[in-house]
Amino acid sequence: MKEIVVSGINIREGGPLTVLREMLSELSLFNQKNGSQHNILAIVSDKTLFSDISGIDFFVFDQYKPSWINRVLYEYWVFRGFSKKRDIYLWISMHDMTPWVVTNRQVVFCHNAAIFYSGLNYKTLQHEPKVAMFSLFYKYLYRLNIKKNDHVIVQQQWIANEFKKIFPVKSVLVCNSSNNDDPVSNFVPNESDTNACHTFIYPAFPRIFKNHEVLLEAARLLEGRMSKGFQVLITLAGNENSYSNSLYERYKDCNSIKFIGLKKHDELLEILSISDCLVFPSQLETWGLPITEAKMFGKKILLVDLPYAHETVGDYDLVEFFDPNNASILADKMQKVIDDDLVFKGNVNSNSDAILGWNALFHIVVGNQ
Repeated sequence: MKEIVVSGINIREGGPLTVLREMLSELSLFNQKNGSQHNILAIVSDKTLFSDISGIDFFVFDQYKPSWINRVLYEYWVFRGFSKKRDIYLWISMHDMTPWVVTNRQVVFCHNAAIFYSGLNYKTLQHEPKVAMFSLFYKYLYRLNIKKNDHVIVQQQWIANEFKKIFPVKSVLVCNSSNNDDPVSNFVPNESDTNACHTFIYPAFPRIFKNHEVLLEAARLLEGRMSKGFQVLITLAGNENSYSNSLYERYKDCNSIKFIGLKKHDELLEILSISDCLVFPSQLETWGLPITEAKMFGKKILLVDLPYAHETVGDYDLVEFFDPNNASILADKMQKVIDDDLVFKGNVNSNSDAILGWNALFHIVVGNQ
């Protein structure tokens, strides 16, 4: 039986882990529906992250230690030796780089939109030099071996359009969760959980491009003028990295800001289900899963006015956009949400026909072999 290999050796957290888990679950179902024609092998860093997923064999390179040197060695050397010993029909790389492997078909899933990040400054260099490096050099990492792919997969149409301009690729496919099952359809919130005051939430790992400052500064401004109670929930504790520590030290005196720490996905859904409004100021995303989930819950959304955000939220009435660099305007909109006085302009998706769900994607990249 020929193999489908999914390489996600460097994925351990956040949105990329959510996408990898979802992709493996859907690929297993696809394989079963088509008579289990292939053995599916996933190369991961930690099997326990996937213990609830069946129909997949998981492989861990015990000697692998996360680092960029090891990453390059494995993508362009170790994986090649590994692939020569197996009968691989399709190799799916789930994290940006195109490995040098022996396979009949090959595709790469590109998560990182760092090449489109325009926020390079001293703060970025100080707290996250890797982000600065990625924004400068990821274009060249993407380019390595990219011609070997039968398809490049991205999560938004605007990224696909840019990829076609920049890289010599045969095919760019757009696949994201918006065309799959409702991510909160099976979720049952705890009805005993209630918030005593108006609650805004921003679930995001502390990264420079996540742009926490505009929301935190808006909360500080709003706290100085509001008589009504409100709270802003931020999913960091202040000890994750130097950036989160700087945020905590600058805004820990604001009573309205609650640093609740990183949460598991099911915990985030619980908190989102009882929150009043999602605020999402991130300046760089390949998708933005919390936007989709807030939409599924029917929540009010204050969203950064950038192309990815418009495409992610799609057709939705309860959304209002704001300037990613203007805390005062965001504070005004938050106050109107609290007062139930905000007229949402809404959004219309113009790219829905180009977006694939997992099943449609697998029919293309796996085919009928």
